Amino acid sequence: MSLLLKISTRLFPNRRDRYNLKTQKRAEWFARASAAVDLVQRALPNGGAIADVGCGDQKLRLEIERRGATYTYSGYDIDPQGADVIKFDLSSDELNRYFDVIVILGVLEYVKDVGAALKKLSTNTRFLVVSHVNSDDVDYSPERVRKMNWVSVLRKSEFEAALGYAGYTILERLVLDDTTRLWLCESLNALF
Repeated sequence: MSLLLKISTRLFPNRRDRYNLKTQKRAEWFARASAAVDLVQRALPNGGAIADVGCGDQKLRLEIERRGATYTYSGYDIDPQGADVIKFDLSSDELNRYFDVIVILGVLEYVKDVGAALKKLSTNTRFLVVSHVNSDDVDYSPERVRKMNWVSVLRKSEFEAALGYAGYTILERLVLDDTTRLWLCESLNALF
């Protein structure tokens, strides 16, 4: 590969490469969606409105449907993969309505200011289900972080501080396959 091609690929990666979508069919992505639905069902056992921010190919919706759960689902993504997905950039866009639960899986690693992104959603929901890489137990070298195109790799304490700054109380924590953590949180700022 020429130097010019290497530079242009790095500066202008296509979104499939930029957001690691080539790996979205891996089992761990499905396991994360399944664990997120477990948390959603604990928070809202009788249904409600869900925003899936960074929904990708809508694994969360598929898992909700597979279980026969009764939730109203809305998918949002910076790079919509379906006609029913609303184009949405977590770093710059605002949600235009209230949801009982907002789910954010595999997204915040691509956001520079995690606390600010979470805070601006805190008035739009009562509950938040969110994931972040487990950098306490897994070594994410600078080279690996660059390769993944991540900009935020926070330790558990840093991520939980961002949740607190944004106005969330942590209700439950899960660790998946040693690489990913999930949190169920309640917003102290919810306008419901």
